[in-house]
Amino acid sequence: MDAVSRRLIKELRDYQQDPNTQIVEELSPVADDDLLSWRAVLVGPEGSAYEGGRFDLDIQMPTSYPMQPPVIKFVGKVCHPNVHFKTGEICLDLLKTAWSPAWTLQSACLAISALLTSNLDDKADQLGKALKEFDDKMSKLIEEAFFKGKRKEAEIEWRRIPGGQRSQPCLPPLPGGTQELPPLLLSSLIAKHEADG
Repeated sequence: MDAVSRRLIKELRDYQQDPNTQIVEELSPVADDDLLSWRAVLVGPEGSAYEGGRFDLDIQMPTSYPMQPPVIKFVGKVCHPNVHFKTGEICLDLLKTAWSPAWTLQSACLAISALLTSNLDDKADQLGKALKEFDDKMSKLIEEAFFKGKRKEAEIEWRRIPGGQRSQPCLPPLPGGTQELPPLLLSSLIAKHEADG
């Protein structure tokens, strides 16, 4: 029996002795005569968007396992920022560059389960911050381009209509000769102008 087979048989026995079925419900070879193809079933982590779900994993071992990581993919479609929606490929450092022979298939499955719980809030926060940063930068760039750095000379001039109401501002021509801005941007610039007095 080769070293890879001995290692995989040991991992199977270890799992059977301490299965941790609340997270990894099943972990075993697909067939008795092929130790390089495994299947796992993860239980959706409690308190996550995946709670109550069961997720099948396809696990393929390289012939140099455990020196190289297994290739683990979700069998069904999983909507997560670190899972390719069509192929089920999992983006996790542990399965790529951070793999160590100390990791086992069970510990890799536990790490994938942890990925399902932790990254959604982190990614949403990161995305929200990035969008806010982008919005702030774009607003500043547009305002600087629109007013060309000469705020007081180039500010929006208001036309008065009868009754003291304000009409659309007279805008200096924008690049391309147009005087129209998107309504949301226009209202934002007008509000900023009025606030600055």
